[in-house]
Amino acid sequence: MPDAALINTEEGRGRTWTGLPELLALRHARFIWPLPVAGHARSGSARLAPLRARGMEFDEVRAWQPGDDPRHMHWKATARTGRPYTKLYQEESERPCVLCVDLTPGMHFATAGLFKSVLAARVAMMIAWSAVAAGDRVSGLVMTSAGISASPPLPGRRGAQQLAATLAAAFRNRAPGEGSSGSRLARAVPLLRHHAPSGSRLVLISDFQGADDLAAVRRLAARRPLLIARLYDPLDRDLPPPGRYAVQDPLGELEFDSSNAAARLRFRRAFTETTRALADIARSSGGALLEFRTDQDPAQHVRRAPPRAIPGTARSMAR
Repeated sequence: MPDAALINTEEGRGRTWTGLPELLALRHARFIWPLPVAGHARSGSARLAPLRARGMEFDEVRAWQPGDDPRHMHWKATARTGRPYTKLYQEESERPCVLCVDLTPGMHFATAGLFKSVLAARVAMMIAWSAVAAGDRVSGLVMTSAGISASPPLPGRRGAQQLAATLAAAFRNRAPGEGSSGSRLARAVPLLRHHAPSGSRLVLISDFQGADDLAAVRRLAARRPLLIARLYDPLDRDLPPPGRYAVQDPLGELEFDSSNAAARLRFRRAFTETTRALADIARSSGGALLEFRTDQDPAQHVRRAPPRAIPGTARSMAR
């Protein structure tokens, strides 16, 4: 059964849609950043190099010494005290973290628990807040039926807050639209290559059910580590109990029979093969694979990697 604390069925809030307050509150959710963190992380928006140099991060004011750059003179302190003072900086070495979140019409679905779209937004924000804690600069691309909305890369909490605002706007302005049999992710590849340059962390959050989605993921894995968050409904993995069912799609109503054992096995095998392929891509990029089911609390299925785990090992966290 779904975690009752996660789902407020009143008017669908928390199950079929979500808003800015809920997304911002996920800053306090229990979620472990699953990728290796290089360098020293200190409170603030960036990991800092040990050398003091001209940069974006102000360090301190101290008395001027011979050899200090006169361009860094602190004129106010010098005028106030009558003694020369200079400003010191520490050079930032933060790493961009770009989250691509799939909120297209096919994600507004669940047979149990949260809609995939709501789960995607929750997972995105938990990862974003974890990236902020790890010292990364956060930005995002949100895919909807209307197109792709981008939130700019910003340091510290501002990056996560802007992503939350972009996600909330996507739910607020959600319009009905037909799903596509093609790759939803392929539309975002050109933008992601621009927004996630070589060496940045890229997070892909989707159910990866579009045709050619795997090909798009492989293209993106070439020069950057991927954190792949695959979301799925129980019906995506296993057909319902044997029987005849009527379903509605944009082309009309159709019926199918789930009692064929061979068909049930093929259905489950296709899901498993996609999971294996995503895990291989994540591992080859130096990233990780996480899986989240719509009727489970995502924070309960992420555990800290073993202390001696090899960085970049793909992991499936679904239970």
